[in-house]
Amino acid sequence: MGRPELYHETAREALAAWDRGDIVWTIEMGGLGPGYEQCIAITTMEAIRAFVHCPEQLINAPDNGTLNRRLDEALWANARVKGLGLSGAQAGAAKNLAYHALKNGWRATLLTVEPERRIMISDQFTVKHRA
Repeated sequence: MGRPELYHETAREALAAWDRGDIVWTIEMGGLGPGYEQCIAITTMEAIRAFVHCPEQLINAPDNGTLNRRLDEALWANARVKGLGLSGAQAGAAKNLAYHALKNGWRATLLTVEPERRIMISDQFTVKHRA
């Protein structure tokens, strides 16, 4: 779904578009509807925001426990994320997506999944694109 040339190249570019209220293509992570996906999208963007200026803190984490701790500390210190009432699955999905986007790039991460899992989001809504 979508044309890959419309996908943002980096996590930083995707975050900037999100902050402007633009459409951002992402990956459907839960398949449980727009509200569920919007919580994941918000959390993903806030995780990226926390690490976009120093992604090496995540990428070079010595182990998965440290990586998870760093993400948790950043997210649970964020008032917007705390107010979402995330499930553990939502938090995990958002952390996973943010990590891969920071490490590999936004576009490269999107291109690792089937086209049917790519959806459009913005800071205002999440919608599944149907061709």
